[in-house]
Amino acid sequence: MAFEFWFDFTFEGYIITTVIATYIVAIVAALFSVFFSRIAQNYITLIGSLVPIVVLLSYCTLKYLVGELFAILHPLMLTIGTFLVLIAISTIFIIYRMKQEKLVDLI
Repeated sequence: MAFEFWFDFTFEGYIITTVIATYIVAIVAALFSVFFSRIAQNYITLIGSLVPIVVLLSYCTLKYLVGELFAILHPLMLTIGTFLVLIAISTIFIIYRMKQEKLVDLI
């Protein structure tokens, strides 16, 4: 299926932006798994909390954020905003957890 894009991409530019988007999604998924692995008491709880996150990230990102990256089917700021929100939420979770661990170490 051919898409019209917001930007005039060459093939090389499209591959590079797709790889960058894939890395961003992978880093966000890793940060979510780090956060939930610190909270979970055992492996069953960890798996139970990570499965919905993996399904949600896979469904949203593979089709929408990576597959149709910068296609005119979606508003440009929605695509960029979604990446920024995912990065912000995962970073906030990690910073929050690090502050809690520092507090526990002090006590």
